[in-house]
Amino acid sequence: MVRTRSSFVCQQCGYSQSQWAGKCPSCDVWNSMVETTFEVQRSTGSKAQSGQIFKLQDIKIDEKKRLKTGEAELDNVLGGGLVGGMVILVAGEPGIGKSTLLTQVALRMGSHLALADARAKNDLSSVLYVCGEESATQVALRVGRIGSHPSRPTGHKGNDPFLLLESTDVDEIVNKIEEIKVLKTKVV
Repeated sequence: MVRTRSSFVCQQCGYSQSQWAGKCPSCDVWNSMVETTFEVQRSTGSKAQSGQIFKLQDIKIDEKKRLKTGEAELDNVLGGGLVGGMVILVAGEPGIGKSTLLTQVALRMGSHLALADARAKNDLSSVLYVCGEESATQVALRVGRIGSHPSRPTGHKGNDPFLLLESTDVDEIVNKIEEIKVLKTKVV
């Protein structure tokens, strides 16, 4: 599906913004902002699903399906842990520790999954950490500082329990997740 969008482009310097302005904020030239329309292709990667209406009393809640993060306070805030399909926004001032917290959670989950799979003699699971605002190298450096890279239990071979994906494109992230669904992977 194609949608038409518009932006205002300065005819002097090429600066673009979503709203009209009398003076270009980039080059300070007056009356140079001209509306330009363009078509945006909507993603065809996701399939449209029809919504369903549920009665609250008919919804079955299984508290045993919550996945513990390994951080007691975070689990408490989340009502006991993560639930499949849950999306959580972690927000705060720069430098407050959001990325460090999520890296620690991913590392702990990777270690716990690897140990549980080793005990059950299953194929070993992995955790996928999607790096939206930083490179995989930056995350690897943080893992080194934290000093707790998960490793496979002795005698087990397989994928690294901690996988990294650099992307900010939701469609690309969803496609990569679909590609690796054959692996037992949790996404953080």
